[in-house]
Parts: sequence; C-alpha cells; structure tokens
Amino acid sequence: MKKGEECSLVVQPAHGFGGSPPEGVAADAVLECTLALHSWVKVEEIDGIVKRILRDTDGYERPNDGATCTITYTAKLADGTVFDAREAFAFKVDEDEVIEGLDRGVSGMKKGELAEFTIPAGQAFGAEGKAFETATVPGDTAVTYEVELVDFEKVKESYEMDTAEKLAACAKKKEDGTRFYKAKKWKLN
Repeated sequence: MKKGEECSLVVQPAHGFGGSPPEGVAADAVLECTLALHSWVKVEEIDGIVKRILRDTDGYERPNDGATCTITYTAKLADGTVFDAREAFAFKVDEDEVIEGLDRGVSGMKKGELAEFTIPAGQAFGAEGKAFETATVPGDTAVTYEVELVDFEKVKESYEMDTAEKLAACAKKKEDGTRFYKAKKWKLN
C-alpha cells in the first residue's frame, strides 16, 4: 500500500477467527474490513539496538567520530519509568562519555531527527545497573531512549588536516589508547 491509500478486505470464515469467534459473531461469518494507511514508522536494527524513527529529516550528514553532538533525551525502563531526561546535553561521539548504545545510536542520526532507541543491557548499564535520582536501572535491563539530535559539529577528517593538525590528532588518539588501556577497556568498536 501507499501512504493515503485505502483498501477493502474480505476474509473468509476459514481464515477469520479459526472456529473460535468472539461472542456475538457467527462461526461461519465473512469479515469485511476497510483499511487506510495514514503513516508508518521506520524501524531498523543496528548492532542489537532497535531504532524507531519518529521524525525524519532531509539531508544525509551524520556525526563522525569525535563530533560534538547536542541532544535532548528521555530515558525510560520497559515499564515506562523515566530514570533520566536532559535538554541540550552535549557530548563527543566515540569518546566514552555516554553509554555505548546511545553513542552508536546518535552517530547514525541526522540533525533534527527524533528517534527511539531500545538498547540491550550489554550496551547500556550492564550487569551492574545504575542508580539515578529518580529511579534505578536494575542490572541486565534493556532501556529505551527517545532522542532528538538538536545539532552537531563534525571534526575534520584526516584528509582535511594539515601536518600539524594530523600530529595533534595522533597524539590525542595515543592518549585515548592509554586511557582505555588503564581502564581495561579492551574492546574496540
């Protein structure tokens, strides 16, 4: 179907309620339905994270590693309990400043996009969980983040840098590697 299109369906008894119709409907009733497609939500999976695009935008640019992103988000448990919410929260992509699932999810967004991410425990707060002011995320619990990417500022790609900038970027990567090694973060993304 296309957006805005309507169709009529006729469902024969054998394919309807399967011999167990609800009260007030005959077992041999032919069902007639009219359907209209008003809208849809794009859903995709990225490394175990389920992304539902709630508001898409034009364009194609996305944040690169090291980009400074400004987001607004609400974080919830499966039962709907809000454990964290922020407006105009800024962080750098791939700098270990937020949970892995949020980092990966935001890196695939476009400016102005609104999306909902269901993040598995391994990419959220792990087996330990985490306590917040409003609620505690138990260990081994998936979480949901509704995120709007308000803005981002990309870092220069290596081919855009002069020699001095490349040396500075390499020194920063070396420092990051040392920091990750000391923190025993062996896994590379």
